[in-house]
Amino acid sequence: LSFNSDTTTGLYYYGAHEIGFATNGALAGYFDASGDFDIVGKYEIGNTAVLMLPNSNADTTSIAVGESALASQSATGYNTGVGDLALNAITTGTESTAVGYEALYKATGSPNEALGYQAGEYVTTGSDNLAIGAAAMASISAHPLTAVNAGNIAIGDNALTAITGAAAGNVAIGYNALTSSTVNSTNPNTGVGTYALAYASTGTNNTAIGNLAMEGNSAHELTGDYNTAIGDSALTAITTAADDNTALGYKAGTAVTSG
Repeated sequence: LSFNSDTTTGLYYYGAHEIGFATNGALAGYFDASGDFDIVGKYEIGNTAVLMLPNSNADTTSIAVGESALASQSATGYNTGVGDLALNAITTGTESTAVGYEALYKATGSPNEALGYQAGEYVTTGSDNLAIGAAAMASISAHPLTAVNAGNIAIGDNALTAITGAAAGNVAIGYNALTSSTVNSTNPNTGVGTYALAYASTGTNNTAIGNLAMEGNSAHELTGDYNTAIGDSALTAITTAADDNTALGYKAGTAVTSG
């Protein structure tokens, strides 16, 4: 069944109990014997592809939902990209999941998991990272996260958002936890709580657990090492090169600044 003005477009017998749809002489989709509809190309809204199988529909183990999600994948990957530009750069990497606009946007290493707007945006060759929250573990284009088997965890908006290079083993849980950390090494920090270690920049081997624990301030970021604060607002005023301080309890060590 075709159109008088376009004889290469219409309905036709595709197989036993199947109806095919052709456009310009090529199969566009068909109903099979079970009543399921199979589309050959991409599902589009407003001429924008929003649902497809990567690698020109060849990879049935992965799914791309959103414009340019998994756009570069060229092999079977077991990847999931949901959101515009999610996992946009990955080619042969496997077993990664990105949900959100530009989540794991530049990732080529794998596996990684990211959930949130620009979560893990500039994780490039890095692997084994978990980012949940808007801009969590976003990193920056000039100094992307590259460490393999890194084991970094960022949960919360802006957690570990400035992480760079070879950073590994960092744990940031809470809004703005470790948000200023630019540590580029395997000497990690742990910040659990809202603004925990928020203004620690190059300091390493610090542990802060509690709301505002070891928060510091943006004018004099913490560069010191081996500090431990457990409790709401413990060591909250710590700054610059302060080293080897331990505070336990609510507002413990609040008088400590650069000591």
